[in-house]
Amino acid sequence: TLVSADRVVAAIEDAGFEAQIKSVDTQQQDGVAHEVEIEVSGMTCGACQGTVENILRGHKGVQSASVSLLAGKAKVKYLLNETKSRDLVRAIEEAGFEASVCQDTQSSSSRNKGREAEYWNTLFKRSLAFTVPLFVLSKIVPISSPGLHHILMAYVLGLPLHVVLKIALATPVQFWIGQRFYKGAYNALRHGSANMDVLVVLGTTSSYAYSLLSVI
Repeated sequence: TLVSADRVVAAIEDAGFEAQIKSVDTQQQDGVAHEVEIEVSGMTCGACQGTVENILRGHKGVQSASVSLLAGKAKVKYLLNETKSRDLVRAIEEAGFEASVCQDTQSSSSRNKGREAEYWNTLFKRSLAFTVPLFVLSKIVPISSPGLHHILMAYVLGLPLHVVLKIALATPVQFWIGQRFYKGAYNALRHGSANMDVLVVLGTTSSYAYSLLSVI
């Protein structure tokens, strides 16, 4: 006798326990179809969501795929005889995102969100280490310390010292701390789409290049 997954969940809950469906296998003419949830990190906008969905839907053996930007998860139904969950994860990662098959515990999802928040917090602190001195050098020193500003006007490498210092402080923010946006933009364009990373890269690179050219 075949019993649906919903009836199994209902029977467990009637016994006083909590239950939910994480994955379902169904027998079809062309093989066994399996459903899996994949946690996806690095999506920043609807374009990222569409990119992940297109990658999954175009993958061999995938019958359906839906991605939630807010939840950071993808639900995929695929044929077990044609592909595996690790292949789906690899396809997402090759597009520049981080992915892993959802665990059965809610604490795992909380830990992943915590790691992502810590990652962004680290980038923010690193950027402050460069941008605060840059702000002081640009806006505070000329007003509060004319003597120091006069020293910074001395020429080094054919440029005023304060300009050299500004370039040295701004460049790591643009290309080291901001490398995550360049990678995301490259992967998005490689798959024929434009996401928020592309906009960030276009805007910040244009500003950096214009500022650099104006002082050289």
